[in-house]
Amino acid sequence: MKITPHQCRAARGLLSISQQDLAKMANVGLSTVRSFENEKSTPITNNIQAIQTALENAGVNFIDNGVILSNNNK
Repeated sequence: MKITPHQCRAARGLLSISQQDLAKMANVGLSTVRSFENEKSTPITNNIQAIQTALENAGVNFIDNGVILSNNNK
């Protein structure tokens, strides 16, 4: 499942992290996160996967039309 910009923003909100925090966690550029969330561009597959993995590792689960916090989130 490939995440959407809306899911990315929602996941950051659930985790209370900034775009800059997410960029660091995913090892991608801040402009990559900003452009994706603002729907100005679609990052390359590796970058989207890195963003998704970083958010999942932080405790977010992606579902069909949204996001939820993992039961294991601390």
